[in-house]
Amino acid sequence: MGILIQRRPFESPVIAQATADWFHEPQFAIPGLTVSTNVIEQDGQIWLVLKQEGEMVTNANGMLPGYQMVSFTP
Repeated sequence: MGILIQRRPFESPVIAQATADWFHEPQFAIPGLTVSTNVIEQDGQIWLVLKQEGEMVTNANGMLPGYQMVSFTP
């Protein structure tokens, strides 16, 4: 089971949280893929951290535009 963690900076924690909530909408659920999100502040920057976990995560091709890779575990 692979794990891909990526993050994206935001200027507003409200917009970051709204974006995080979008990843949990039922219409975007993919069987076999677990998604978790966290909005954090680090060194004065707001980050949305996205974690994708499951059998479908076999490489880092799931990177989203505008996001930075934090880690990938095959």
